[in-house]
Amino acid sequence: MPDLTRIPAFDVLKNGDFRTLWTVKVVNEVSRRIELLTLGYLVLRMTDSPFQVGLIAVFLNLPRPFFSLFAGLVADRLDRRRVLIGVHAIYSVISTVLLLLIVMGAVEPWHVFIAVFLQGSAKALDDPSRRTAIFDLAGRERLASAMSLETINNNSGKIAGPLIGGVLIASTGFVGSYA
Repeated sequence: MPDLTRIPAFDVLKNGDFRTLWTVKVVNEVSRRIELLTLGYLVLRMTDSPFQVGLIAVFLNLPRPFFSLFAGLVADRLDRRRVLIGVHAIYSVISTVLLLLIVMGAVEPWHVFIAVFLQGSAKALDDPSRRTAIFDLAGRERLASAMSLETINNNSGKIAGPLIGGVLIASTGFVGSYA
């Protein structure tokens, strides 16, 4: 495998803490996109309503403008590592509860809407905490490279996640795709 750290834009990956944060973000972004595709298709199958599928995005993004100001203060004042671990623990609990509802055949659209609303609330904390952590780890001199890698993560997740999610739904159903 080629050594990406020899490319100036990837030099920031020499920092082990940044590399860990970046790797976690890659996995999280792909997983998030698989989850959103799966939930959208699940709601469509349950309701036959494109409108209700659209509500997933509404409920996911609704809390972010309201919590963003508070989230910035949290990112500035608390240990970013602990905040990020807490946010990802929240994501895991929400996803586990939703997975159990799917496995039991008890999931309803309102469960999905509440789950994505809670995830959107946590995401409002995730973004400023992660971006501030990126600055802390990369420093001013490598910030542009670090943010470029952050953008690559985001866009790669938007490509790979739905592709993987579609294959998983087709081959394993909702439970396999969501798990």
